[in-house]
Amino acid sequence: MAQSDIPDGEHFLRFCHGRSVERDDNNRIVSVLPEAFHLRMLGGKPEEYLSGSHYEHFKGAREEKMKAALSTYRGRISAEGGVKSQDAIAILNAGDVRLVGRDLNRILRVLNEGKKGDRADYASIRNLPQPPNHDRRLSGAISSRAVRDVMGVSEIDSFQAT
Repeated sequence: MAQSDIPDGEHFLRFCHGRSVERDDNNRIVSVLPEAFHLRMLGGKPEEYLSGSHYEHFKGAREEKMKAALSTYRGRISAEGGVKSQDAIAILNAGDVRLVGRDLNRILRVLNEGKKGDRADYASIRNLPQPPNHDRRLSGAISSRAVRDVMGVSEIDSFQAT
């Protein structure tokens, strides 16, 4: 499948390591820290885009989609010991990501980049500032205005099988 824009009313999923998730005194997720939306240096080179998944690719009701997404991430993430119970998945509205970019004079692209097979859900946010030039205003606005929900791995794991 060629790159295509994720429609404004659809959603981008971002896997967030526990260090980028803010929790309250009762260990409930409060928010995702802006750093979750920074590009990183990998192997001495900057990431070109923020990777994630297209939420609507997954089938079923909300709980089924999140379980499927988590299963996909478990199959892909090996860095830092894989997926841990303190990690989370953020659900972002694609149109709001673009709107945040427009408001801050940056054209952000939220793309479905899925291919057949185990990468059919693959998605990206492109045109973010490359490291080390993080735009904290932009990442803060994405965190506060585009994130619709955040679900912890332990919460998703607790869903009953359907």
